Amino acid sequence: MKENLGRRKFLKTLGAATAGGLTFGLIDKPEDSKEGENTQKENLVKKTLGAGMIGIGAGMIANTILEQKKDGPTKKMGRMDFIKKTSKMGALLAGAGIFGSKIPNIISSINSKKDNENEEMNDGTRFPDGSVYHQKYVAGRLEKFYQKEGARMFPNENFDRNIEDTNKDTMEKLPTRNYTSSGFKNWFKENMEAGNIFRYSGEEQIKKAMRSGKLIPVNEVNEFWRCFNVKGGHKYKGRNNPSYLALHEKGLELLEKLTQIFQEKLREAGLDKSIWKIRPKIESLIRDEKLANGSDLSPHEFGLGIDFSKRRAFDLIYVPENTFMVIDEEKNNLLYKSVETLFMEALKDLDKSSKVIITSESHPPHFHIATKI
Repeated sequence: MKENLGRRKFLKTLGAATAGGLTFGLIDKPEDSKEGENTQKENLVKKTLGAGMIGIGAGMIANTILEQKKDGPTKKMGRMDFIKKTSKMGALLAGAGIFGSKIPNIISSINSKKDNENEEMNDGTRFPDGSVYHQKYVAGRLEKFYQKEGARMFPNENFDRNIEDTNKDTMEKLPTRNYTSSGFKNWFKENMEAGNIFRYSGEEQIKKAMRSGKLIPVNEVNEFWRCFNVKGGHKYKGRNNPSYLALHEKGLELLEKLTQIFQEKLREAGLDKSIWKIRPKIESLIRDEKLANGSDLSPHEFGLGIDFSKRRAFDLIYVPENTFMVIDEEKNNLLYKSVETLFMEALKDLDKSSKVIITSESHPPHFHIATKI
């Protein structure tokens, strides 16, 4: 009987500590802000200590009530006896309080897992071009922008009413071609055998070619594009491997030409670049292995292929503060489809050259573009 009572008392006390920490976590849940990683760490320490103290206090109160309930209301507990009884569980109660305080963040993390989409970016992450990732903050600025009467991201285009049809029609008319039947595969094979292009088969070869100037380094991020998980894999967890941020000279020309056409499309559509800028996300440049579908002689192996993501594929930059968010195709459907439509229009203009090929892939979803030299 005493053993069961002690167990119940222990569980109730532990539960009270957890509830105390949970209450603290809900009350002290921070608003969306632009604070950096160091400030977030400092706040985490403060919250941890606060949650622990709240947990201990809640546990002490529960312990006192249970003691009084067990021994009767007439029994008085001395100060030292009280401290002795409650301090034994202090560390455990602190842990329970801290865990309780984390419950709101755990729930929020689960709910936002889809939003993050393996971006592996902490809020406040600063990039080499000076832009800073603040998803919710910029989303708030976007919401305020749309609250202004008559505010439109692309006032020169009639996207609002028929964007679904426009986007679908543009996708259907995108001049994609088959890599093999178009003759591109044979071209790469013939020029490789003739020594006009070189097929890279390892990271060391790529590094050596970059040092000699045969491959040109590509900016990880600028106002025209952002590279994400380029030859990243498990080790880099969404970040780029610097050894693979490179292209053949003609590949880089292709990238610059496409992104310039895209920016011109945005300007023509009426984007106010004093407030907003938009850039596509690149997920593959040079590679040293076969394509995911098993095709050999991939343009990527020669530094002549580029993959643009088709999922969470664009950054929206809030120019006044150089902060950005990733445009979500579900939460920002109208904006996303409008931007994607303009990007496909840029691809169509690029395709007018007989040296360029565009394919639309679904596993994973991306636009693949390649060029001959």
